[in-house]
Amino acid sequence: LRHVAQPHRIVRLGAPVLPTGPAMGTLPDLSGSGRIVTYQAGTGVGAVDVVGGGAETVATTGTRPSISADGRRVAFTTPTALNEPGGPAGQVDAYVRDRPGGTPLRASERVGGGGAGVASGPTVISANGGTVGID
Repeated sequence: LRHVAQPHRIVRLGAPVLPTGPAMGTLPDLSGSGRIVTYQAGTGVGAVDVVGGGAETVATTGTRPSISADGRRVAFTTPTALNEPGGPAGQVDAYVRDRPGGTPLRASERVGGGGAGVASGPTVISANGGTVGID
């Protein structure tokens, strides 16, 4: 996998398996097996199975995704109020979502509860999806 300005292309064993161009998005990350790719698509986060061909929206609003080695969990940053109705406006936190179909859970938590509101850079997630690092 090589990240270039345009076009983006994911190649498996020398054969293109996904569309090229801006539809693919940016900031790709691969699961440990290389089967699942997460990427930023516009203002959201997507994931695609390069073997089975299925695609899903991980978050309609989110940035800088990172996927666990087993491909089950995706970490990303997003404004807190978008995932938590009534949450603080203007605060950005890190979230983790089990895929497929899980609910985003806030990973950046203050001691005693509440969002940390400090996620400004990329997220990284451990191989087993149990630990999230936030820049």
